[in-house]
Amino acid sequence: MKKAAIGLLCLLLVLGVAMAVAVNRLLQDTAMLENVLSNTLEREVRIGKLRELSLGVSSTVLIEDLTIANPAWAPDPYLLQLSRARVHLHVPSLWGDGPVVISDLTLVGLRLALSEAEENPPNWQFAEPAAESGDLGRESLTLPLLLKQAHVSDSVVTYEAPGAEIQANLSGQLTGGRGLLLEVGGHWQKQPLQFTGHTSYEGGGLSLSGMGEYRGWQLNADGTLADPLAFRGLDFQLELQGQLPMPPSRQQPARQLPLHLDVHLGGSGRSLSLSRGLLVSGESQLTLNGEIGNPATLRGLDLDLVFDSPDIKPLLPLEAASDRPVQAALEGRLRSDGKMLRLEKIVGRSGGVRLQGDLVLPLAGGLKGTEISLFAHGDSVAEALSPWTGDGAEDAPFELDVEGHWRDPVWHVEKLHLQLGSNRLEAVLALMPEEGGTAATGQVNLSGRRAHRALEALGFHVRLPDDAYLLRTELARSAEGELRLSDLDLQLGGSDLAGQFYYRPGEPAQLQAELTAKTLDMRFLSRSFDREVEQAGPGAGKRPFDASTPLSKAQLAERMIPATSLDFRWLKNYEGKFSLVVEELIARDDLRSQGDFSFTLAEGKLVSESLQWGGGFSSGEASLVLEHLDAGAAVNLQMQSHRLPLFWLFTGDPTAEQQSNYRATIAARGASVRELATSLNGTVYLRGGGGRINNQGLNLFFGDVIGEIFASINPMSQQEPYTQVECHSGIIVFEDGLATLDPGMVMRTDKVDIALGGTVDLDTEGLDLVFNTRSRTGVGISASKALTPYLKLEGNFSYPRLGVNAKGVVISGGAAFATGGLSILAEGMWDRWIATSANPCEALFDESKKAESEFKKLFGRPL
Repeated sequence: MKKAAIGLLCLLLVLGVAMAVAVNRLLQDTAMLENVLSNTLEREVRIGKLRELSLGVSSTVLIEDLTIANPAWAPDPYLLQLSRARVHLHVPSLWGDGPVVISDLTLVGLRLALSEAEENPPNWQFAEPAAESGDLGRESLTLPLLLKQAHVSDSVVTYEAPGAEIQANLSGQLTGGRGLLLEVGGHWQKQPLQFTGHTSYEGGGLSLSGMGEYRGWQLNADGTLADPLAFRGLDFQLELQGQLPMPPSRQQPARQLPLHLDVHLGGSGRSLSLSRGLLVSGESQLTLNGEIGNPATLRGLDLDLVFDSPDIKPLLPLEAASDRPVQAALEGRLRSDGKMLRLEKIVGRSGGVRLQGDLVLPLAGGLKGTEISLFAHGDSVAEALSPWTGDGAEDAPFELDVEGHWRDPVWHVEKLHLQLGSNRLEAVLALMPEEGGTAATGQVNLSGRRAHRALEALGFHVRLPDDAYLLRTELARSAEGELRLSDLDLQLGGSDLAGQFYYRPGEPAQLQAELTAKTLDMRFLSRSFDREVEQAGPGAGKRPFDASTPLSKAQLAERMIPATSLDFRWLKNYEGKFSLVVEELIARDDLRSQGDFSFTLAEGKLVSESLQWGGGFSSGEASLVLEHLDAGAAVNLQMQSHRLPLFWLFTGDPTAEQQSNYRATIAARGASVRELATSLNGTVYLRGGGGRINNQGLNLFFGDVIGEIFASINPMSQQEPYTQVECHSGIIVFEDGLATLDPGMVMRTDKVDIALGGTVDLDTEGLDLVFNTRSRTGVGISASKALTPYLKLEGNFSYPRLGVNAKGVVISGGAAFATGGLSILAEGMWDRWIATSANPCEALFDESKKAESEFKKLFGRPL
C-alpha cells in the first residue's frame, strides 16, 4: 500500500514537471499554440507574447498582441486585434449549468470588427452552424457570462453590414468608479442609431441603466439584479416610446401612430413576473399583468390582457367611411406550458359586435397543434359595418362561428357557420397551403329566404324571384386554382338545378358544366310585369308626339342604340362545354315545355350543339354560332318554332289551340350593339294565331310610341282593358341594318284589321312606317268613324313622330281625312284582299305577289 502511494506521488510529480515544462515552452514559444488555434478556427491566429499562464481551479492567462484574421471577403484584414488581455477564469464554471465566471478581466486596445455580407456567412462564424436542437431552452434563465470585475480601456467594437454601420466604445471598470461604460453610435438602415449605458456591481448586485434612440424611438432601461450568479432578485423597468408609421390610404396620407410602452419586470430566472405593463396610443391602452414564468421556455406564462379604446379606427390600417368613433374593448388570458401558447377566454365588444374565443399556437414554430375557436354575433350588421362601408349596408342580425385545427399539412375547418338575417352559410373544409396557393376540399351549404334581396345586398342586380333558395355542393380546389363543384344542388323557389361544374385556369381556361333542371319556373317574369302594369295605371307612359315641328340636326344625330364596346375576349380566353337539360319549363301557369341546350367553345368560337325545346305551348329548334374577330364578333342565328308565344308572355294570353310558326335567320358582326345592329342581315318570318292582349301591358312593355299608335288605330283600346287578336303574320327582311317589312305585317282583331309596311333603319335609327286600319263588320258606326285609317310613323327612336304620310293623309287625333283618291284605293285593296278573306294573315302570303303592285302605290314600297 505504501509502495502504491509512493508510486502515485511520483507519477503526479512527473506530470507536474511535464506540465511546467510545457507551460514554460508555451511562454517561450507560442508557435505551437498559434498552429493549434489556426487549424481549429481555420483562420490565421498570431500571438505576440504569452506573458503568464497558470492552471488550476482559478486559472490565469496574460496575452499580448493577439490577432485573428478575417476571411478574404471582409473589408478589414483582422476580425480581432488585442493589445493586452488578462483573464482570471473559474474553470469549474465551464462545465456547470450556470454562467461562465470570470473573476477579473482586463482588456486594453481591443478592436473587434464584425462584418456580414449577403453572399457570405458572418465573419465571426468559424465553422458550419450546428443543427438546431428541438430543446426549447433550459429550466431557468441564466447569464451566459458573469464578470465580477472588469477593466476595459481603449476598446472598440464595429459592425458592418448592408445598410448598417455601427461602432461601440467600451471603457471603465465594473466594480468601483462609474462602472463599465458603453457608447454605441452609427447607422442602421440608413437611419442614425445611438445608445449609452453603464453597468456596475453595487453591494453584490448588478445594476444596469441605459438610454438610446433610433428612428424617433426612445428607449430607457434601468434595473438591478440582486444575485447575478443565480439570476434572482430582478427589478427592472423598461420604457419605449415613439411613432409607428402607418401606410397611406385613398382618403388620407401616411401618418404616425404614437406608442408608449412601460413595463416592470421582477422575479428570478426560473419565474419572472410582469406588473404595471402598459401600452398606450392616444386614449387607447393595453394593460398586462401576471407571470411570465420561466423566460427560457415560457413555461408558467400566465398574463391577463385588457384592451380598451374609445376609437379603434386610428389603430388600424383601414379606411373609414365616416368620422363616427368605433369603441372597442377586449379581455383575454395568455398562458403557456412551454410547448403551446394559448390565448384563452377572449371576450370583446365593438360597435354592437360581441365576440369570444380561444387560440392555441405552438412555441416551436410552424402550425402543428394550432387550434382556433371564434364566435361573434350582433343585432345589426349595418351598425357594425357602417364605420367602414358607409350607411348603405343591408341591415340584419348576424352570427359567425368558426372552429378549426391544424393537422400537418392540412387546416381542418370543422365548423364554419355564418348567418346574416335569414341567409345561412354552413361549411366543412380542409385547406392545404402549398407553394403555389391554397388547395381546398369540403362541403358548402348556402340557404336563405329571399334570393333577390341577398344578391342585391352583395351588389348584384339580377332579375330573380325573391324566393327561398338552397345551394349544396362538394367543393375541390387545387393550389393552382383548378375548381370542381360536384353533386351540385341549387333550389330557387319552384326551380331546381343539379349537376357539376369544372374550371381550370390557363390560356385558354377550361370550363365544363353539365346541368339538369327538373323544373325551371320562369313565371316570376310575367308576374313581375303584371305587377308593373297594375302599378302603372291607365295612361302610364303616354307622351305627346308633335308632328308639326321637324327634327333638328342634333335630334337626327342622337342615337338610342348604345355604341359601348362589348368585350368578346372571353371567346378566346375560355374553352369547354356547357349543357342544360330542362325537364319542365314553366313560362305561365298554362304554358309549359321542355328543353335541351348544349354549347361548345373552342378556338374563339361558341357553337350550339343542341338548342331544342318542345311541349304544350311551344316546340322548336335553333342554332347559334358566335365567333371572335379581331374587332368584335360575328353572330349567326337560325331558329324555327311552332306555337312560340313571343310577346304574349308579357302582354296577354295566347289561345291554347293557336297554330303559329316563327322562323328567323339572322347574321351580324361588330364590336358594339350599334355595330351589330347596323350590320344585321337576315329574315324574320311570323305566321300565328290569336290571343288576348293587355292594352296597358302593351304600352308599358313596348313603350309609349306603340301605345300611342295602338290607341290611334284602335281607339277602343282606350276604353277596354284587353284586345282580342284573331291572327297575326308578317315578314321582316334585314339588309345591312335596314329592316324592311316585305311584303308587310297584318293583324286581325275582333274589331279591326291592321296592315303595316315600311322600313326601320338601324344605322340612322330612322322610322318610316305606315299603318292602314279598317273596322270589321259588326263594329258600331261611332267606333268605325273613330278609327285612324292611315297613320305614318316618322322621326327616329329618340324622337318618333306621328304625322303626314307620303300621299298627303292628314292625321289629327282620332280622325283621318284622305285626299288624292288614296282612300278609294285603300278601300279597293281591303275589299279584294282583306274584307273578303276569312283569314287575312294567311292571305298576306297567298296574295302577296298579286298585291305587290297595289301596295307599292299605297305605301311606296312592298308591304
